[in-house]
Amino acid sequence: MRNQIAFDIDISLLERALKSCEPAEKASVKLSKKSTTAYLSFEIIVQSVPMMTIIQDVPIALLSGEDVENFHEPSVQTPAVQLSAPPLKSVFSIVERLKSLDCKILLRANMMGELSLGVETDLVFLNNVWTDLSPPDALRVQNEDKGQHGEANIDAGILSRLTSSHFLRPSSTFCCIGDHSSGKLLIWHMILGEDSLTYYLPVLETS
Repeated sequence: MRNQIAFDIDISLLERALKSCEPAEKASVKLSKKSTTAYLSFEIIVQSVPMMTIIQDVPIALLSGEDVENFHEPSVQTPAVQLSAPPLKSVFSIVERLKSLDCKILLRANMMGELSLGVETDLVFLNNVWTDLSPPDALRVQNEDKGQHGEANIDAGILSRLTSSHFLRPSSTFCCIGDHSSGKLLIWHMILGEDSLTYYLPVLETS
């Protein structure tokens, strides 16, 4: 981490500062410290008569190297089940309906292109199934065992927050069930133009 500084920041305060930059003729940001508090200081120059300079300080919490070591992508074995996911907005709608019925949602998927989300309790059984989902291009030739399948119980609130990312309008999404040293993970990968976003969700133990 040489020549790097890591920090926590309130995303709502950062968003407010960035919105303040929208009408700016010029804007710059630097790391500063006042008393014992560290800040990201935004210097915003607004074209007006006379020209106006606005300084907006966003407090941050500096992280130690040891803290940063806790933030890293988990090492996951190649998932046995990897599928192109349904449109995220439609998944979000189903998740919102299911989370009103139970605190956890059961996801099942197989390499035959089927993915389901459901709730199974003593009082309720509700299941929504998508079919004809294909594996990512790189796996269409590699993975010929269409019998592979997996399932994962996921916290409904966490899955709701994940699927609310549909507002980012990903061009494609992939769903995988993989194994980690601490247990199973549900992996949801989104392509956002030239960028990507990956969620790793812990799987709840079956009661």
